Amino acid sequence: REVEEALLFCSLPLSLFLPSFVYTDDNQNNNREVEEAEKEQKYFLEAVARKEIHKKYGINNLVYDTSEKQRGNLNVAEKMLEGEILYRRGEYNEAFKALREAVKLDDSLIYDEPWGWSQPARHALGSLLVEQKHYTEAKSVFEEDLKRWPENLWALCALLACAEAVGNGDIEEVEILKMRLAKASTRATVSVNAACYCANTTIDRKLIINDKTPAPAPAPAPAAGKDAACCQEVSALRKEEEEDTKKVEEEKHKIED
Repeated sequence: REVEEALLFCSLPLSLFLPSFVYTDDNQNNNREVEEAEKEQKYFLEAVARKEIHKKYGINNLVYDTSEKQRGNLNVAEKMLEGEILYRRGEYNEAFKALREAVKLDDSLIYDEPWGWSQPARHALGSLLVEQKHYTEAKSVFEEDLKRWPENLWALCALLACAEAVGNGDIEEVEILKMRLAKASTRATVSVNAACYCANTTIDRKLIINDKTPAPAPAPAPAAGKDAACCQEVSALRKEEEEDTKKVEEEKHKIED
């Protein structure tokens, strides 16, 4: 019975976090939705304050850490929720401050498999930075994300949005990002238009490469020098993508046979 009660108290805050987070992800700066999110946030904070969940572990990490380290799964949730609600209120500076803290807490978690906290705080921070046109910081956020999780399509999608929005004439960077994104999206089953669904502004771009979606148009062939090197890199990425697609098709045929 003691184990059952511990599980109940540990799952309760998460069940309260989710509806509050959904209200903030409604893609509307709607006062009623924000009020509902704040109501659920209040219940969430009451739940994590209960001593029954303190010093309880979810595999390698505490469920909620009351020490100065704040190294707990729900500590990340607490700061993410705070940041998302502040953002919907239009308090952007405070929102980004909370989300940056969520990223630090997320990074501090001890390795878990499966992840103890599976909603990447860095994706939420970066997406909302892009939305507010803070492209320099957003780029830094997603470049760090790629170091941790190489070639993940959410970070690539956001980096491409940054590169296209800045409009500094760096065509080669845009073309390479497009190819990397196309490759990362090859086996995806849904279209990803932003690094996080919390962003109001999504990118009107078809990312899924399959039988019904034409491959990206080839980049123009530059004459020489730096542009030529870019073209060669794009061509290599395209060739690798085609080989991967061919392997996928062969596997599908084997399964069908």
